[in-house]
Amino acid sequence: LALPTPRYAHLPLVVEHTNEKLSKSRHSVPVDCKDASAYLTTVLRMLNHPPPPELERDTPARLLAWAEHNWNMVALAHVGSVTARDTVHAK
Repeated sequence: LALPTPRYAHLPLVVEHTNEKLSKSRHSVPVDCKDASAYLTTVLRMLNHPPPPELERDTPARLLAWAEHNWNMVALAHVGSVTARDTVHAK
């Protein structure tokens, strides 16, 4: 196709407390969207992309816009897997 070769990356895996991959086929509990901003803030912190304090409780759209603008693949280099339980309780 005469196109440049894409760059690939591995993203951290979200796992159950048993260290098994989180998935719908295993009947994992879905995320409660009532406090989406808190979940997004927690996940961004776990991915070494902590939003500034003034955005932590902002709208999901603003948090995602900040994350897109500030995304840095190098910051993910030290992140292994993320335990789903930590995501729920780390508010």
